[in-house]
Amino acid sequence: MDIAIGEIDLNSLQEFEHWFSEIFNCHKGLALKNKNLKYHQPLFRGHANSDWQLLTTLERSVPAQFGIEDYYKKVRNILSKLNAYTEKEWDIDWSILDEFHRYTTLDLMPTGKSYKLYELLVYLRHNGFPSPLLDWTVSPYIAAFFAFDNIQSSETKKVSIYAYLETLDGTKFGELDRGNIWSIGPNLNTHRRHFLQQCRYTVCISYRERKYLYVNHEAAIDPENKTQDVLIKANLPLSLKAVFLKRLAMMNISAYALFGGDDNLIKSLANESFVFGD
Repeated sequence: MDIAIGEIDLNSLQEFEHWFSEIFNCHKGLALKNKNLKYHQPLFRGHANSDWQLLTTLERSVPAQFGIEDYYKKVRNILSKLNAYTEKEWDIDWSILDEFHRYTTLDLMPTGKSYKLYELLVYLRHNGFPSPLLDWTVSPYIAAFFAFDNIQSSETKKVSIYAYLETLDGTKFGELDRGNIWSIGPNLNTHRRHFLQQCRYTVCISYRERKYLYVNHEAAIDPENKTQDVLIKANLPLSLKAVFLKRLAMMNISAYALFGGDDNLIKSLANESFVFGD
């Protein structure tokens, strides 16, 4: 393991590319060294403010910890309307709720039942429904776009790119009372943005007082454990916004490419006119 864990500052596009190249090289080396073990791809996530925590949209909507049964009750309550108003038909086998908590990782779950359920959750997530899923991408460039394009305050000084490595030794153990992080994706039949943004997702679940709960990712990560749930945070100065967005546009990474729609086409054209500095 020859990559720095924790929080680091980067000061150029070149330093950023060197940073994530080291992460990819580390992952590749581990996978080649231990071919019989499974190593999930490194995941990346962009934040438009370095002060932001890793919070799901459910956590931002409902600050208190939310019970899983309570959440699925709300999902089931909207499902008939969702099926009626959209062209998609979600036929969910809800018996999966009685069994999916038995598994320490989603890789061991019966894929037919479980992934149909998570396809629905991903679809809801991309359409604005409060979600327990934390969305990531396998592309550090797409993560950088989300960091620099979504800046909302003039007080912001730095943006951040998170990198997450699920395991560094091919194994994964959890403390269910603290919280287990599971990864989801990529083969989901769901919202088109899932594919455009090269998305992956994580969900963090705890069992406390005889109840399964969605809990905070960062609180579930043990900083002393250097072999699993490794989180790296790279901070970049806001002054690099034009440099990054111009480079990303040349790679066809823009609001229009990642979301579609006329509004995002106009947003992408506005960046060309006002941000790139030409």
